[in-house]
Amino acid sequence: MFLNDLNTFLSQRFDGLQLVSDNINATLSTDDTEVYLKLFMLLYADDTVILAEKASALQNALDAMSEHCTLWGLKVNTAKTKIVDFCKKQGYKNLDPFLDEGNQLELIVHT
Repeated sequence: MFLNDLNTFLSQRFDGLQLVSDNINATLSTDDTEVYLKLFMLLYADDTVILAEKASALQNALDAMSEHCTLWGLKVNTAKTKIVDFCKKQGYKNLDPFLDEGNQLELIVHT
C-alpha cells in the first residue's frame, strides 16, 4: 500500500481521537507551549487500524480509506476487515452497519 500520504489524506477527512488530543494537551501544556496530537490510525506490518470515537467518524474514516485506495488503484479486502467496538455501554445494539463500498463489515463487540 502507498502510505506516503495516507495520514494526511485521512486527517483532512476526519478528526481522529479528540479525547486523546484533549487529554495530552491538558497534561503537557504550559503557558508558552501547546502540544497537538491527533491519532488517526496505527500501522503494523501489513495491518492498518483506524481509530474513531463515534460511529459517524468511523464511517467517514472508512469512506476516506476507500477513497484513498481507489485513488491508488487498491481495494480494501472486506472479508478481512473487522470493526471492533470497545464501548462499555451497550450502544452497539443501535449502530447502523458499517459499510465499505456497499459491503457490510463484520462488527465484533469487546466487552
